[in-house]
Amino acid sequence: MFLATTIIALAAIQPSLVFVARFYKPGSAKSQFELYVSDLAGGNRKLLKTTEEPVSVQWVGHDRLLWLSESALWTSKLSPWKPLLVKKSTTLHFERSRDRISAPGMPELIEDFDRTKGLYGFNVETLKVDQMVETPHHTDIDFPEDGDFTIPDPNHDDHPIKGKRFDGFSYFDKGKETKSEWDIFRAWRTDGNSKLWALIGSHTSSSGDINGIMLFEKGKSPRTIFEDGNCFDFWPERSTFAYCTSRDTSNLGKKQVWTSALHVGDWKKGTNKTVLNGVIWVPSVSIRP
Repeated sequence: MFLATTIIALAAIQPSLVFVARFYKPGSAKSQFELYVSDLAGGNRKLLKTTEEPVSVQWVGHDRLLWLSESALWTSKLSPWKPLLVKKSTTLHFERSRDRISAPGMPELIEDFDRTKGLYGFNVETLKVDQMVETPHHTDIDFPEDGDFTIPDPNHDDHPIKGKRFDGFSYFDKGKETKSEWDIFRAWRTDGNSKLWALIGSHTSSSGDINGIMLFEKGKSPRTIFEDGNCFDFWPERSTFAYCTSRDTSNLGKKQVWTSALHVGDWKKGTNKTVLNGVIWVPSVSIRP
């Protein structure tokens, strides 16, 4: 009985999130981006010391992290924590959240944010970066890169989702057309075509990608899972999701600093909670697979 209780207790405190955050310090004290793990509620937070200041991070499998600094790619298991230099690079980046197609725990890396220059993955056996063969995302819906488009709605055969690239879209709900100012960047079907997922958002020069997810589900009203997300970790087969809000400015004494919040939710339960907020900037998050 004691052993079972101990195992349950240890499982309960296993970190579920990893994120990069900058907790601003008052006055003239310097702050920097650092790497943290925590539970899904943001509790049991632990700082992981890194050799260089991190800018983004992802899980590799269940017990290893992969992160980027401005000049290199690094990795370590959680236990023992021993950061290892994988590759020196100023051009290597994680694929943008909205374009990623690999399952959780399988990071995609690209050069200069340009997928045409090659797609790379991390080899846990050699601890090196290898070129990947891209697997088509067969559930993705093809629609034009510009101009008008329509996407079939699971609930309304005679009322498809209609839009124009970079000029919003409209959908039928409760007997009338509803207009959204967001753009649709990707759309895909799951569950025997009964669910249609739409990756919505925009892009600004100050905040970068602004992303959200909408769900059009047969027999139910359309709903927004989240919006105003910069970096996000969402996978339809997993109900839990996390995202960092787009950055904005906040006052820190007499100066202004970039800040953002960290959210965690469950799309099946309809929850979306802020787990980190305040004078803090969170640019990257990943959920343990």
